[in-house]
Amino acid sequence: SFDFIHARGVLTHLKDPGAMCLRMASWVRPGGWLFICDPASFPVDSSPHPLMQKIGQAASQMMQQVIGTDPNWSRSYPAPLLSAGLVDVDSECRLRMMRGGSREATMFDLMLSQIGEPMVASGLVTADELETVRQQLHDPSFVDFPPAVVRAWGRRPVQ
Repeated sequence: SFDFIHARGVLTHLKDPGAMCLRMASWVRPGGWLFICDPASFPVDSSPHPLMQKIGQAASQMMQQVIGTDPNWSRSYPAPLLSAGLVDVDSECRLRMMRGGSREATMFDLMLSQIGEPMVASGLVTADELETVRQQLHDPSFVDFPPAVVRAWGRRPVQ
């Protein structure tokens, strides 16, 4: 058993994240904590930049189809921890501004570099659209919000 388990950016990529959450909660010793953290795509889905919105929606679709990722599973937080019988459960959403060239923009660009080809091949976006967004992600005058980061935590009850 463990005093503290931290899963960051893991559960969203699993076929059955709820089952893994239950399993991890069983590994926490009484009085110990489980802390989970995953992205949620909703800020990109509502971007004021139509091309960013289109790329974000295509990226979400590709992640679901190609990788098996659910880009919005974390929107269910903190329910998985409550279902696992944890107490002192809470959750929060972190949303930082993404300026071109920032670490958030770099992370988004790295993701696009990995799934961009299948996005274009699927016809969801064009190569020019993808390249335009990738250039914006390096331009300090570009400002938007990246995917949010949703966190939740809970403690295993002391018996």
